Amino acid sequence: MLRDDSIMTVLSVYDKYLESPLSSYLQSLVRQYGKEVLTQGHSLVLTTFLLQAKRLPRETKNPLWDILTEWFCPAEALAEAKETAAILHEFLPSPWSELITLAEVNRLLAVYDVNSLISQVAGEAPRTCLFPYGRLLEHGCSPNSQVCFVVEGGITTLQLNCLRPIKKGEPVSISYIPVYKPTAMRRELLLARYFFYCQCKQCTELPDLCRAFVCWFCPKNKKDQGVVVPCGDGSRLDQWQCLQCGQHPTAEKVHEMLGAEEAITRIKADKTIGMYKLIDNEIVHFTHYHVFQKLDLWAETSWKEQDARLCENYIDALLKCCQRVLPAEDVTIAQYHEFMGQIHHALGNAHTAKHEYGLALAIREKAGQGNTSWCNQTRKMALEKSLADFMDSK
Repeated sequence: MLRDDSIMTVLSVYDKYLESPLSSYLQSLVRQYGKEVLTQGHSLVLTTFLLQAKRLPRETKNPLWDILTEWFCPAEALAEAKETAAILHEFLPSPWSELITLAEVNRLLAVYDVNSLISQVAGEAPRTCLFPYGRLLEHGCSPNSQVCFVVEGGITTLQLNCLRPIKKGEPVSISYIPVYKPTAMRRELLLARYFFYCQCKQCTELPDLCRAFVCWFCPKNKKDQGVVVPCGDGSRLDQWQCLQCGQHPTAEKVHEMLGAEEAITRIKADKTIGMYKLIDNEIVHFTHYHVFQKLDLWAETSWKEQDARLCENYIDALLKCCQRVLPAEDVTIAQYHEFMGQIHHALGNAHTAKHEYGLALAIREKAGQGNTSWCNQTRKMALEKSLADFMDSK
């Protein structure tokens, strides 16, 4: 396990900065431009850097200043941040404006955009961080590692854990984006945020499990149902194949699948009717990304509407999707088990709630998250909270 302490942490909560010496600077930006200038967090990035730089001037040779000179920064990111940098630097009052030049503000924002990691920690304010070693991790659409975060003494620490054995000479990789997305969407997101067109093996050769269709040759029952997927981006006919029987679809069949793929994006949530239209579709497999995306959105909505029974159905379907597409140690699966635990807690099903939390705990511990706040909360629900307490706190 690799541990890496953040050298810069930006809290995604504007009010947290109103007590800082730069509060009047932020308020002047809001008066002039509204809160739009804060939407990407760039003003908070600059504010955080300056507050640290005031305590750690250049002559201290602190690694904080290496961000402006040594860290990777593509030209496209500099160009994209240029206008915002000019606005932020123009409003900087003295003596803060003397700490950093306009060019350095531009580079700081660009570096932060392409190197920061969203660091979710249970019980802590949302944050993004820069990690000296974490920034060197390569992206992989089928990564061999994953990260989690802990906060101790106000310092956010990255923990890197392997998902599978890593061969000598193999780059250590994490996914910069959620992995449950089809190839074209992953590439689009990576190009927009990190300015590279992904050519990894998952994007060019391996089956795209998030674009799954029902095989017309294989048995129709769910247990033995074949799945037709493209290998790579699916731009060529020979890239499409059933993973079970090996059949290749004709051009007409691919056209039919693509039409069905577009049609399911128009299905509306109508209690369980919408769900069954998705998961029992005769052409689109229930693990397809569009199905997953809709079920995830509907689950969140039904939970907010306090419809626990409907939410249970959605989460059950989402777990089936994840278990077929994601690695067994992916913490996304743990998160859905925790969600299911909350649902059964709300329904008064104490035994089932503890069981779901237990499943989540096993995944988190296997993924090396045993000492994180998320895992500690799950451990408490799975092992320490009694059945009577579950019933009392319903």
